[in-house]
Amino acid sequence: RGFGGSRFASTLVVAEHNNAALNAATLSAVTAAKAVGGDVHILVAGKDCSAVADAASAVDGVSKVLVADDDVYAHGIAENVTTLVVDVTKSGGYTHVCTP
Repeated sequence: RGFGGSRFASTLVVAEHNNAALNAATLSAVTAAKAVGGDVHILVAGKDCSAVADAASAVDGVSKVLVADDDVYAHGIAENVTTLVVDVTKSGGYTHVCTP
């Protein structure tokens, strides 16, 4: 997908966390996403991870936090999270994805 037309670059950052706290590596991914330009959104996938979502919403430069709170994401199993990331990337029209 090109950057032409009315759609600007947008980046989805996949949050790294333990369901209770945001990992500092996520902040580095946000810094990289900000360098791309455009909107920066964070995806928090976990179980009972509202504290992580709250922390993500306070990160400078983040305009939106998406939360997938479900048992299937409780342990961050790559197969489950990857499917979610692909689906969110497609449905959100993101031009870039950053992970810690």
